[in-house]
Amino acid sequence: MKMRWMMMALMLTILGVGCTYDEGPDFSLASKKSRLVNSWNQTIGSGGQAYPTGMTVVLEITKDGTGKETTTLINPVTGNKSEAILDVKWEWGATKEELKLERIWAGVSQGTKIYRIVRLAGDEMFLENDSKIVEKFESAK
Repeated sequence: MKMRWMMMALMLTILGVGCTYDEGPDFSLASKKSRLVNSWNQTIGSGGQAYPTGMTVVLEITKDGTGKETTTLINPVTGNKSEAILDVKWEWGATKEELKLERIWAGVSQGTKIYRIVRLAGDEMFLENDSKIVEKFESAK
């Protein structure tokens, strides 16, 4: 009898940690925050297209609600490299189905965007922007 109660408690715990994202896993033992905290290579940008050859965007999200977004561009002709690094502040929206990202350049806010999380797994994240375009990220770790 005691084993039956323990199994029921375990099942309820697993179901209670379920993922609510459209394309997310059915359930995960990792919290949403632990899946979000990562270094992410952005593969599809805000225009719905892949970045051109030589351009990379890496979004690093940390536990404390901060992070960095690094955009790197390598000129295909000269090989010269340029890099822009923005500070990032993040927080959940009204529910953990939304992510608010504020980008900051040289101490000046560039605005806050609210994304709907479509998928959040250990190795990939899909965020829908306000234009209904899904931006795709792959884990850099």
